[in-house]
Amino acid sequence: MDADGAGCSLTAASGNQPHTVVPAGGAVGKGVAALVPRTGTLLALGRLAGLFSDTFLAMAGLMCRTLVSGRDEERTAAAAQAWARRTVARCGVHVSVRGRPPTRPCVLVANHRSYLDIAVLLSQVPCLFLAKRELASWPILGPAARCANTLFVDRGDEESRRSARDSLGEAVSRGRTVAVFPEGTTSAGPDLLPFRPGVFAMAAGQGVPVVPVAITYDRPEIAWIGDDEFVPHFLSVFSRARTVARLAFGPELDDEDPLALRQRAWCWIERRLAASSQPQ
Repeated sequence: MDADGAGCSLTAASGNQPHTVVPAGGAVGKGVAALVPRTGTLLALGRLAGLFSDTFLAMAGLMCRTLVSGRDEERTAAAAQAWARRTVARCGVHVSVRGRPPTRPCVLVANHRSYLDIAVLLSQVPCLFLAKRELASWPILGPAARCANTLFVDRGDEESRRSARDSLGEAVSRGRTVAVFPEGTTSAGPDLLPFRPGVFAMAAGQGVPVVPVAITYDRPEIAWIGDDEFVPHFLSVFSRARTVARLAFGPELDDEDPLALRQRAWCWIERRLAASSQPQ
């Protein structure tokens, strides 16, 4: 098998089961046991309030500079990355990086676990995102995404998908790196969902390299899926002092065949996720 995944099946394995989180036991006094969750909730509430404040100030500052001197892509990208770095620091997230983040324009394709993925990836690589239309209505991230020139797509509408691909191609031609979650939705893992083909057709057609990225976290409950509401999920997840996010950057992939390009990217990420799910 090639290092970039030739010969790998694009169909996700079905044998893996979702992780189960078992609360730690032990002889802890009732007073201490009651205090720990309360302290964690206060920590998460403080982080949430700080995140709202940081996002509002970043948006206000960017809008003011845009009104004074016009829109500038480089300035917007720098402001978005600064916001992302503050966000991961604010939430107690340590980002561990393997591989080399790209230094030239490309298309980043990554698996999708949580709303946190955007800030984690953006903290390491200045890029524009292609996101599902629903993101625009998410608390905090929706307004921040609009200010950062995120491209929104209605995946159920063919015209929206075509317009999004054209916008991605224009951004890349201007020297921007773009990031896409080609699964089209979040999932709990460890399996990888099939990739949608559109972004690979654009990359193959324009000769733009694709860089696969595997995103994992130290706790499976980071995943934001189904009908989870943002605030309760955030308070539950970020009541702990520290979260570890792991980014693994793959090689630049080039191929004139969009289907082959999609398979190579999918297989590289799938192998990374499978390896990370094994007991250490």
